[in-house]
Amino acid sequence: MNFFGMNEKIKMVLKWAGIVLVVLILASVVLSSLNSARSGMGVSNSANYPSLGYDGGMMKNSYERSGAPAYNSQDSATTNQTSTASTDRQVIKTGSLSLVVKDVEASANEITTIATGLKGFITDRNISDSTSGKKSGSIVVRVPSDSFENAITSIKGLAQKVTRDQINAQDVSEEYVDLQSQLKNKRAVEAQYLNTLSRAISVEDILKVQQRLDVTRGEIERLTGQVQYLERQVSMSTINISLVSESEVAVFGVVWEPLTKIKQAAYDALDSLVSLAYFVINLIFMLPVLIMWFVIYGGLAYVAWRIFLRIKKIVQTPRV
Repeated sequence: MNFFGMNEKIKMVLKWAGIVLVVLILASVVLSSLNSARSGMGVSNSANYPSLGYDGGMMKNSYERSGAPAYNSQDSATTNQTSTASTDRQVIKTGSLSLVVKDVEASANEITTIATGLKGFITDRNISDSTSGKKSGSIVVRVPSDSFENAITSIKGLAQKVTRDQINAQDVSEEYVDLQSQLKNKRAVEAQYLNTLSRAISVEDILKVQQRLDVTRGEIERLTGQVQYLERQVSMSTINISLVSESEVAVFGVVWEPLTKIKQAAYDALDSLVSLAYFVINLIFMLPVLIMWFVIYGGLAYVAWRIFLRIKKIVQTPRV
């Protein structure tokens, strides 16, 4: 037996085992770093006070003297989560109905009456004649969210046949609370700028603070508009209604509604395109991570395969 040769082979196996151990350690460090970066993403404690350029120190001292708590993005994130849990859910409701009715124009008038009775209103109404002299139309209704279900039930009661009944509820509570939190922080910054402006002496200082104040007020107006828009969307629900006369669509007992089917097909196609776009966007941003995982696991698999071949060769080598 060649003990010296066996020792060399054992050393080779130990060397490869050491390489695998090092690769595993490096992979563990990389994964730990990725998890730490992911958990810390979006949270920064460097913005404890508004960035003021030349008068940042003066602004910070103003915060401390006034007793106002310093703005902290981590505290803001915690506040958003707490507020979302404690605030009523903010939901935007929308409905889509396709109805077959006896008289399109009469049904449109009845829908207007239903909306008015529920303290709602009509935002769009379109009644048109086809080539055969029959009528079809569409109408868009806005009603208070509390009356949304009643409106849907009442409008469907006018139809001879309901060919489409779709309801969508979009929860915007987190977005609403986040906008309110941003607005509150911007107003606090505005108050501090006003305080700084009242203590400024030189013209240069006054102009600089006024410039920052104007920018902050512009952001306040933008955030206020977004909050008000969400409030309007939440408080008033939208119902899109398509009307077609029964006499026009009944052919040999079969309902013929090409316009409705075209709209539905276009809607389904658009929805599919949006889903595809979201998938491509997610894939683009996930591609670096997928490549990293492929490199790590591919490297480990390659090393394991080489070790397997080495051990197999050692086992199959005849001993002298």
